[in-house]
Amino acid sequence: MTKYLTILNIIIFQSFILGQTITGSVKDRITNGNLDGVNITIQGTAEGTSTDSEGAFTLDISGLSKDQMIKFQHIGYDELTLPLDSLLTGSNIIMLQPRVLQFEAVETAGIKRKPAIEKDLPQTVAILQAEAFELRAFVDAGDLLATDQSVQIEESLSGRKTISIRGGNADDVLVLYNGFRLNRPYDNVFDLSLIDMQNIEQIEIVKGGHSVLYGPDAFSGVVNIVPKNTKDKNVRFSQQFGSYSSGFWNGNVQAQLGNTFLSLGQKQGSYKRVFEDLDVENNGLLTKLTHRSMDMSNRIKGKNNKVNGNLEFNLTQDDQLFNNKRDFNKIKSQNQLFGVQYNGLLGLLGEVEIAIGNHKLQETQGLNSYTGFVSRELDHNANKFEVRKYVNLKRLEWMFGTQMEKSLLKYWDDRNLSNVKQVGLKGADLNRDQFGFATVLKIHSKGDDAGKWLTDLDVSFRHDQVKDYKENLVYREIMIPTLKDEHF
Repeated sequence: MTKYLTILNIIIFQSFILGQTITGSVKDRITNGNLDGVNITIQGTAEGTSTDSEGAFTLDISGLSKDQMIKFQHIGYDELTLPLDSLLTGSNIIMLQPRVLQFEAVETAGIKRKPAIEKDLPQTVAILQAEAFELRAFVDAGDLLATDQSVQIEESLSGRKTISIRGGNADDVLVLYNGFRLNRPYDNVFDLSLIDMQNIEQIEIVKGGHSVLYGPDAFSGVVNIVPKNTKDKNVRFSQQFGSYSSGFWNGNVQAQLGNTFLSLGQKQGSYKRVFEDLDVENNGLLTKLTHRSMDMSNRIKGKNNKVNGNLEFNLTQDDQLFNNKRDFNKIKSQNQLFGVQYNGLLGLLGEVEIAIGNHKLQETQGLNSYTGFVSRELDHNANKFEVRKYVNLKRLEWMFGTQMEKSLLKYWDDRNLSNVKQVGLKGADLNRDQFGFATVLKIHSKGDDAGKWLTDLDVSFRHDQVKDYKENLVYREIMIPTLKDEHF
């Protein structure tokens, strides 16, 4: 009698799951974050599915028996196999254990379909995913970039971190935030410690001259910091503590409303240092920084697919204070970037990229000593417009575009040193009008039967016209000292 009941139970179970599907989600066991790209397969068959960007999945289990095994696989996590009957009850939240993988950064060159930063002549590109920042507990973007073998990070006493690539100069590296320039106008460098990694998707490093698309400031390479454009969490908060009374906190809020994604973030921190020759803390060194960001993207799709693209808004503001009370040196700066860009199909224009940006920088520098003082003020404002057009005819790819930038740097350098003769320019308005045209033509060979390109012919051309002029010039007064009691 027992055998007949068992057979009856199996028949009832199989009829119950006929045409049934199961749903669930896959998460990281340590961070509890959603995992996308997890392969879910029915063992012994070719059937399966994968998780989406939210870590969710739906699996068809029609005709399966209760002892059928379901396998969960991801390259960065330990494999997990569960029986089907354990997935028929509960919320089906699958937790995967991460494993440590020691891989070098993936580098590619000459790939036919490239992201925006690679649409030039073939270059070596390294892509650093932001997940590595979370797993290794780095302090800022400079620590993450230092993991690449061709990158050197230099840190100053004030905590500023600058990058050089392949032994080049720091002012030969162009730093971008989603395609918009971050470099300061007077020394052409950017402080990487200001970047908040909470809402960063990845960092792209282009090694070698890349001046065709981005102008003459990228002799050593380009670093493009790419923010996230899809939701992976609702609210996130983290705090770090360290030596020298240092501490940083980060907060990030994300929202997804239909085709619109919004992310708000803030990073704030400081550290103090007491010099060895001083016992009073107030006479030491204090550094404070605050980073605020807003990133929004909206997927636009019009009728008949004539307008189909992505509209993005990016706003960042960095405030930094450095106060060295031992040497009477103080630096206060604010760096602000606002950008709007659209990429995709735009009616009769076809595939285009259009970007408008504004970059502002205000900085004051002061140095006092027993022999005098130095006071410097910088006020920079730059407006940028860029448009690119892409033509794809299978074997032929053609890009042509133009860039226009108008900038004004108000410079004031006041100094009074008793042992130095004061000459030269004290203040001025430095103007720059720049116009650039760039084009890249790629011709692909027919290739083999598998569709792989055997050879490529890449041709590029760029022309820049720069006009610099000065206004409101102020020169230092030359004081001729009176000679008294000269002895020969």
